[in-house]
Amino acid sequence: PVYDDGIRGDYKHYCLGFNKEHKQANWVYYELGSANLTGKASRKNDFRVDPKISRWSATPDDYKRSGYDRGHLLPSADRDDTPSENRATFYLSNVSPQCAGLNRQTWRLLEEQVRRWAAAYDSLYVVTGSELVPGLPRIKGGVGVPRRYFKALLVWHGGRYHAIAFLIPNRERVEGGFG
Repeated sequence: PVYDDGIRGDYKHYCLGFNKEHKQANWVYYELGSANLTGKASRKNDFRVDPKISRWSATPDDYKRSGYDRGHLLPSADRDDTPSENRATFYLSNVSPQCAGLNRQTWRLLEEQVRRWAAAYDSLYVVTGSELVPGLPRIKGGVGVPRRYFKALLVWHGGRYHAIAFLIPNRERVEGGFG
């Protein structure tokens, strides 16, 4: 079973369903189009508590020396039109503990492929999240470490809807590609 605490964060350019038990989002939804790919604002890596859910949020200290990267669900590069828009992607409600190899390689390559599709098709609807189930290992502060992540995409093109989804294990090395 996936827990849904009924906590929704509605931000200017994305929304999420938050999981109090695991201190991260079950899912993040956003639209991505060619207009989002301008790259004007620079990335600041300012990871911080989400003020909308500060009572249940992970903290930056929870990730220190945890052995895991702070993996974005909504990538920073997908919201870089303005500094404030980009800063919102660094709320820890939009972050999940990812193995470094996944975050820096496979997950990054998938994010880059999604941006290429967004440029080609003008607009994608994206839902990203992780499997947050009972019994997951934890890092400091009780933040759950998901075993798998998902990314589902929907696009209207050529008079029809097209969809694709990915389910990726949270491990250092993942085989396969996107193209």
